[in-house]
Amino acid sequence: MFADSTIWGKMMTESRNIFIPGKEEPTTPTDSVAGPTPRSPTATNILGTNNVCANTNLAQMSAKIDELKTWTVSKYKTTKQNVLEQLGKVERTHDKEIEDKIESLHDMHRRYNELLSSARAFTNYFALQTNMQKTMAEAFYQLSLKEDSLKTELNSQCDSMRNICHNGEMLHKALTYMISSLETLCEKTIADTLITVHNHDQARLEYDVYRQELVTLKQNMNTANTAISEAEEKCNQQRGKYEQLKEDVRVKITLLDENRLKVMRKQMSLFHSALSAYYSGNVKALQSTVEQFSLEDDQQDGTIQAFMKNGPSAPSFLEQ
Repeated sequence: MFADSTIWGKMMTESRNIFIPGKEEPTTPTDSVAGPTPRSPTATNILGTNNVCANTNLAQMSAKIDELKTWTVSKYKTTKQNVLEQLGKVERTHDKEIEDKIESLHDMHRRYNELLSSARAFTNYFALQTNMQKTMAEAFYQLSLKEDSLKTELNSQCDSMRNICHNGEMLHKALTYMISSLETLCEKTIADTLITVHNHDQARLEYDVYRQELVTLKQNMNTANTAISEAEEKCNQQRGKYEQLKEDVRVKITLLDENRLKVMRKQMSLFHSALSAYYSGNVKALQSTVEQFSLEDDQQDGTIQAFMKNGPSAPSFLEQ
């Protein structure tokens, strides 16, 4: 009996040490007296750094959200203004002189793109014709090796076709140089001016938005003078931006006209000489013209890079 009670006591003592999920572990008296374990300085620094990074990220995110809100409101106002202008419900700011120049610029850009497309198509067909002439010259030569009775005639025709191919290759170079000039004019020079025109149109639209808001505030008798003053200040600032971009458009269009006329006159003269020399069979004149095309192309690349970096080298209308 005594032995059974001893075994039962050991079993109860061991059962207290068994971990049961969901049941809190017993705490020793020393844990309650000693309190929580103090943090090391390294852990404290890490936590402080994490807090600083978190605050920085929150500040950046808040700034981006504010920018998105400002952009959304501005986009909504300008879109609404544009729709109302298209419907004829609000008046827009007009400048007939600059609008006529912008319209002429768009029309000129369209026509130059059509010329560029036609020149590319003509060059492709001409290259195909030159390749077919090469094939025919080779066919005449191969046939002359087998036809002894026609060898003289076939060789003569082969030489003629080869000369035509050689002249065609030189004219193809002249076409390539002209296309390169047109691409530079359409895709770089005019495109850069059109970017300024787009910025001008956007500034005009935003100015009309502020102007309409100012008119609405003045028509409301309950509007405070402070709100009207702030609206007038914003309207004047946007008007100054619009006037500056309008002047930029005027200057860029004038510089574009100067550069365009100078480049196209030279290119058309050289291309006319090359085309006339090719169809008249004047090989020396054609070769000389192609060499001038090559020199002109190199000079034009340098002139365009200098123009985009430092402005025009020759005195422009602003300096006269």
